Amino acid sequence: MLKQSKICAYGDADRYIYSFKKDDYALFYSKGKGIVAIGRIKSEKTMKLKDEDGLYHDVEMLVPSSYDFNKNPKCYLSAHEIYTLLNHGFFYASTMKVPFLDDFEVQKLRKALQIKYDDILKKT
Repeated sequence: MLKQSKICAYGDADRYIYSFKKDDYALFYSKGKGIVAIGRIKSEKTMKLKDEDGLYHDVEMLVPSSYDFNKNPKCYLSAHEIYTLLNHGFFYASTMKVPFLDDFEVQKLRKALQIKYDDILKKT
């Protein structure tokens, strides 16, 4: 749902979507790569998907602010890079990433990811 600027959950995991609130950060992870995008939840309440069985929140994309996600993301922060930036890792295997990152940590990741996207734009 990254292409539609949404954070979604399906099946048993859909209950986690109720935990997200407006202005929370959403980190979009691509398996085998890492964090490919960062957004901020902009919807006030949880909504049901129209064509699928799942729940979602609308997200304002922060990094990148626009990108054709039909293409394979070329920019990402790997697990190793995240660990290096934060001095700790976090759990990737579920919708809820506990322990949560604080604002300072998210801003570190946001800045590092933005630099990667800016470098790609300079090359095109």
